[in-house]
Amino acid sequence: MTWPEWLDHVGQFTVAKIVGWVVGITAALIALRKVWPWIKSFVRMVDTIADLPDRLDKIEKWQEVTAKELTDNHGSTLKDAVERTETTMAVLRDDLAVHIEYGSTLKDAVERTETTMAVLRDDLAVHIEFCKQRERLLSKGE
Repeated sequence: MTWPEWLDHVGQFTVAKIVGWVVGITAALIALRKVWPWIKSFVRMVDTIADLPDRLDKIEKWQEVTAKELTDNHGSTLKDAVERTETTMAVLRDDLAVHIEYGSTLKDAVERTETTMAVLRDDLAVHIEFCKQRERLLSKGE
């Protein structure tokens, strides 16, 4: 019966060597655990740097589209739509001011009419009372 070759070296291992290996491996694992967040951050940073050219290409394309939308081209850009909206809002603001002024004028006219109607109503009541008194006087005088 032959021994595997690695068993020939078993005699060379002492308790001190085994304890040394166990302590060394344990220390390495503890150090790896402490350093792991930094390693993870570094790997994430390297991945981000690797993705940077693709991201820059996307940003440049988006910037081109945005610049095109903000450049005047006689009606179809976002800038043109905003200008049309601003012009329409200015017209509507002016129209609203005219309507508010007209409404204020109408309100004044209604108030004057109500005052006139109240005066006429009072005058009519006085006239009716006068007519009733006159009729009573005439009917007594006959």
